[in-house]
Amino acid sequence: MKQSIVTKAAAAALIGASAQAMAGGFAVGTQSGSGTGNAFAGGAAAAEDASTVWYNPAGMSYLPAGKHVAIAGHVVKPSFKFQNAASSGAFAAPGTGDGGDGGDWAFVPQAFFVTDLTPNVTFGAALNVPFGLKTDYDSGWRGQLTALKSEIKSVNLNAAMAYKVSEHFAVGLGISWQKLAAELSSFAGAAGVADI
Repeated sequence: MKQSIVTKAAAAALIGASAQAMAGGFAVGTQSGSGTGNAFAGGAAAAEDASTVWYNPAGMSYLPAGKHVAIAGHVVKPSFKFQNAASSGAFAAPGTGDGGDGGDWAFVPQAFFVTDLTPNVTFGAALNVPFGLKTDYDSGWRGQLTALKSEIKSVNLNAAMAYKVSEHFAVGLGISWQKLAAELSSFAGAAGVADI
């Protein structure tokens, strides 16, 4: 009986972990200038600048006293090229092309602010873009019945507080308000726009 319960618990944990991983395809990893500079090594543990508001609010307690501002912008150019390998179904007709490169240039902004309220209490705020993706294929491509343009954009506003319990221990919490917009279109001309 014990083995059955352990097996079921392990299976449930794996299913839960895989569900979270699927959403990672929309995540924008470039959330701070300092993080990008060090390849996000120790990102959740490091408190190098005000971007710790997003990664680890408790880290605000370990910044030097005073006000901190971090502003960064990343320009990205992903590439999404389709290569036909005996397509069938929706990728067989009526299109014949490979759609060109579905990727396009994008700008990803971030801004962070941290200030001390008392020697042990710190407040922080963030404006960032944690999720986004866009593909825009040429009309006439093989997958046009499935999609021509697919775009997801988000904006996140985050407020956080930290309390420094001791030199080696702090706690933090934050609340986020996030807006997500999606646009999906296909060859049929049926375009859907969702604003969540």
